[in-house]
Amino acid sequence: MLDYANSAEQKVQHITEELRSTETRHRQILASVSDGIIGTNANGEITFSNPAAAALLGYAEAEMLGRRMHHLVHHSYPDGTPFPESECASYQTFQDGRPRTVDAEVFWRKDGASIPVEYSTTPLKQGFAMVGAIVVFRDITQRKAALDAILDAKMAAEVANRAKSAFLANMSHELRTPLNAILGFADLMRREARTGRARLTAEQAENLATIHRSGEHLLGLINDVLDISKIESGRATCQPTDCDLHALLGELGELLRERATLKSPSLRVHWAATVPRHVRADATKLRQVLINLLGNAVKFTQQGSVLLAVDALRGEQGGRCRLRFAVSDTGPGIAAEEQAKLFQPFSQALAGVSPQEGSGLGLAISRQHVQLMGGDIAVHSAPGQGSRFSFELDFEVLKGAVPEAKAQRLVIGLEPGQPRYRVLIGDDIETNRQLLIKNLKPLGFALIEATDGEQALARWRDEQPDLILLDMRMPKMDGYEVARRIRAEEKRGRTPIIAVTASAFEEQRDEVLAAGCDEFLRKPFRDADLFELIGRHLKLAFVYAERAAPALHTAVDAARLGALPAALRAQLREALLVLDGARCGELAEQVAALDPELGAALGKQVKEMRFEELLGLCEAADAWTGT
Repeated sequence: MLDYANSAEQKVQHITEELRSTETRHRQILASVSDGIIGTNANGEITFSNPAAAALLGYAEAEMLGRRMHHLVHHSYPDGTPFPESECASYQTFQDGRPRTVDAEVFWRKDGASIPVEYSTTPLKQGFAMVGAIVVFRDITQRKAALDAILDAKMAAEVANRAKSAFLANMSHELRTPLNAILGFADLMRREARTGRARLTAEQAENLATIHRSGEHLLGLINDVLDISKIESGRATCQPTDCDLHALLGELGELLRERATLKSPSLRVHWAATVPRHVRADATKLRQVLINLLGNAVKFTQQGSVLLAVDALRGEQGGRCRLRFAVSDTGPGIAAEEQAKLFQPFSQALAGVSPQEGSGLGLAISRQHVQLMGGDIAVHSAPGQGSRFSFELDFEVLKGAVPEAKAQRLVIGLEPGQPRYRVLIGDDIETNRQLLIKNLKPLGFALIEATDGEQALARWRDEQPDLILLDMRMPKMDGYEVARRIRAEEKRGRTPIIAVTASAFEEQRDEVLAAGCDEFLRKPFRDADLFELIGRHLKLAFVYAERAAPALHTAVDAARLGALPAALRAQLREALLVLDGARCGELAEQVAALDPELGAALGKQVKEMRFEELLGLCEAADAWTGT
């Protein structure tokens, strides 16, 4: 019996020692945890606290025992506003027995300081009865400070971006406004010379062309800076439309051929027969990219040739095709160590520094635009071996034809028998008003001037014009408010309002239209765009100057040359090789007998002595026909 008692006592002692050992290990484990851990009974009274919890809250462990959890830490929202115990996660856990996690809350220490915490409450049960809860909390001061720093930096960046956008918008307006006068009056003088209302000497015409060309160059630089700003702020988007790709490529050749002729390299634009004509694409960005790449190639190529080649990498599949655009030149080439910097804003290769042209933004903008459209630009170049820039894009192929863009014809008057329409011009800058007046007065419009927003509104009320040309930035009352008041007051039909603004940001178009304007005309504007908008809203019939002889589009005319008899093409090639202008003229007349438009265009090219360019066309025609 004694042995049994001793054995039982030993077992109890052993179990007790094990329990003490287990408790000691658990306490050591809990003591080593950096998170605060608090145990409560079913009434929310604290029955246990690890050292971290006591240290975080500034109490001795013994001080915490027996106190209600909610009363001890004085829960409050992150802004310090206290909330009732019924909204405490621990209290709610006691009510429904469900665990809860709180991402951000504030606990208050014994010394009155607050600490941001995240915490979780886990119920303790015996069967179905709640007997207590375990609360685990963590000080997130450092994390909150880091997050606040990130948010502050983000807010500062957003403020800086808004400030930059506002600055660029203001600077754009300030720069484009005088540029509107420079380009506008230059265009006006050129039109007067072409219509015979003014006479210019050859030297004056050349000086005027220089003014216009320099103004266009300055406008391009301003647009580049605005484009890179949109890209950096994430505001650049892709806007696909129905596009006649063949026409776009042909126009590019004509646009840059004059520049190439002045430099001396020949410029060719060629696309394969498998390239679809009508596609859906962001024609504006595609055009800008190709102009940048071709412009660079022409600028840096002193002799030789520049070629834009477009090929279909695969046939139409599921209504889509993949095209490759490649611009090659015989220029100085680019060293490998310089190629890495080509697409950085404001960076140029050594070959590009010497001409002292451009902002160094063209390639950076081009790559971003190509990436927005789903591709990327690759460059292959070496010193003395020329350069090749290429990119590939997917396009949706359109089954129907795209409506042809209206040709920009020179307006010289209004057809007789039309009403004498009254046009209100609201602009606070005298130069801007005079430009519009000098464009419209010769056509017979009755013009009304307003020098600020209040005067524009008053003149509309008194004069009831048929159309309004309204600047959006005016003193006393801006154009937006003028448009809104007119729309609110008009009772005898809607007066067309054309907003004339120097802002270059496309998103302003929506603001302008929302204010009640019908159209958006950006300064500097082309007279053809001004007349087109006015003509559309007043249903005008214009008198145009006679059309010039048809321009020669490289790839299209290469195909037309390819349709000529092979012997005739061979004779033309031989005459071009020996620079026999008289013989070339005779052959152009023979071509005219078969294709009058092509013959006339060839004759014009021969008179301008564009022999190298014509020779390139003949070579393209041979490639087209496979001869």
